[in-house]
Amino acid sequence: MASGNKPFHPPVAAGMAMPLDLCAGPLTLLFENGYIRSLRLGSAEIVRRVYVAVRDEFWNTVAGTIEDLSVRRTASSFVITYNSRHRRTDIDFLWGAEIAGKASGEITFSLRGIALSRFKRNRIGLCLLHPLNTCKGTPCRIETVEGLTVEGAFPVAIAPNQPFINIRALSFPIASGLNATLRFEGDVFETEDQRNWTDATYKTYSTPLSLPLPVTIEKGATINQKVTINIDKPTAPIIHVPLSLHLDLSESAVMRRVPEVGATENSGNSITVKTIGRLKQLCLSHARVDCSFARDIVPERLKHAAAISNAIGCPIELALHFGSDPRAEAASLAGLYDKTPFRIRRFLVIRDNEPSVNADTVASINSLLRRISPSAEIAGGTDRSFVEINRRRPPIDLLDTVSFAATPQVHTFDNVAILENLPGLQETLACAGSFSSGKPVIISPLTLRPRLNPLRPEKDGGPDDRQHTLFAAAWLAGALAWCTCGNALSVTFGNLLGPGGFISPDNDVYPLCLPLSWIGSDAGATASFHAGSDPSQIIGIKWQVNKRSHMIAINLTDRKIKVIVRGLREQYRLTILDNTSWQQAKESDNPVNGLKGEMAMVRNGTATVELGPYAIARLDEE
Repeated sequence: MASGNKPFHPPVAAGMAMPLDLCAGPLTLLFENGYIRSLRLGSAEIVRRVYVAVRDEFWNTVAGTIEDLSVRRTASSFVITYNSRHRRTDIDFLWGAEIAGKASGEITFSLRGIALSRFKRNRIGLCLLHPLNTCKGTPCRIETVEGLTVEGAFPVAIAPNQPFINIRALSFPIASGLNATLRFEGDVFETEDQRNWTDATYKTYSTPLSLPLPVTIEKGATINQKVTINIDKPTAPIIHVPLSLHLDLSESAVMRRVPEVGATENSGNSITVKTIGRLKQLCLSHARVDCSFARDIVPERLKHAAAISNAIGCPIELALHFGSDPRAEAASLAGLYDKTPFRIRRFLVIRDNEPSVNADTVASINSLLRRISPSAEIAGGTDRSFVEINRRRPPIDLLDTVSFAATPQVHTFDNVAILENLPGLQETLACAGSFSSGKPVIISPLTLRPRLNPLRPEKDGGPDDRQHTLFAAAWLAGALAWCTCGNALSVTFGNLLGPGGFISPDNDVYPLCLPLSWIGSDAGATASFHAGSDPSQIIGIKWQVNKRSHMIAINLTDRKIKVIVRGLREQYRLTILDNTSWQQAKESDNPVNGLKGEMAMVRNGTATVELGPYAIARLDEE
């Protein structure tokens, strides 16, 4: 894939329906497009995913093409082989895989690769993801490459650095009297806490990050690795039989507030009257406008911010990217703002050479920003991932609000992984709240795909080609639900306009506008998060306005599901966003409010709702 803003596409194995259901004795798992996932003993998930990563010298993922796929399987065993070739710029790497599962419960994933060119890389090798729901806080035993045994535990608080290093084997309990052992060969492995990037996993990988990067790989060099997964007491096959899905709104939950919801508008383009009307329907609490003192014409950025604020009728989250002299730059901003005033919800304090803004920077501009807009919050932290403020804490005492940015596509890119990682948002918000001294935490921005970075033009980023789909709507709704659970004060999403936004260049509305307006219109309302019987499939959020309840339920899968919703009162209007209803709504003059609802059948406080792939149901108390 070329660098820049072209979307990343995961490798696809042609000619075979995916995913494949497999068994290795008592263990069940799925194979899909070159990786295995959801490895379980009954209902206990042991491993979330095993895959091979090829990362270039800039940490871009180099996609592969799968060929020569062969699958042989029985009721209790399997052998899968294939080749995968990864090519991009000067990188040409070919590897063959053998994934085998035995009736004894042993699973192996072997990698044999060869460099077909000379290139630089930051990582090539096997990665294994550990699920939070099984591993968080769980004790474990590490066998090091030196042969030592070390007792440890998977972190509860998000570990800023690697909790386990020099790993040869890792063992941990998975059920009463049973332990899983993961053994690694071919390199030195270590574990990181991927919640630092809002993933809901820990990851064991090679090569150690303490070694110099990038590494030059010579043409003809080979890479051979293997991971073996065992349970210590093989048992009879345990098939996980999913229970019926339900969402119980009567269950006790921590009461939160619906976050303020905003979006970014940095195009600088004028907006048509029709577009303005549609943007107003999104009920935004604010719009983010970025202003770089080193790269932008500052007066033009302020004029753009004023135009956006006046057009949409909301205040601005002004993201200030300071350069070499923050105090002088803030002083110049004060004079310019007086000529083009507009409402400011908050300032985001960012400095180009500081991954996490430091105290000297904030102290130098604090009083100047207070003079510009005394009522505006001063927010700071990082314009990058949470890991930056977890490793280098921002000056909490000088800030009103702590901020960080997020995207679900730092490590994995497919639909399943993106939605599986939604709980990572709550984890990072809770961790930030633990060191914010009671001050609110915000995410700005939260984008489906990483943004293009003018300071690192070699990094991939830009619009995701799923932005206009129902999948993106389910992701956004799920993100807002988990951010509510994490007590976020505010969530600012990506672009308002364009292929990576809410409204297309042709003024077409994307489906994710609907959950944005549904939830955002009631920002600040008392709310509760509900995980559902299986939160990887169904989650919900309930809030109350004028003593009437509202809730949404989100199907996080690519298949039709039936959900039993409990804890309802008497009369609710049911509105469903799915592919059928969206096709009808988008043809109307008012797509955001174009869905037609009907009265839900509620009996004894219970209603059954059928949801298509990635569909969202809204229930409003009459």
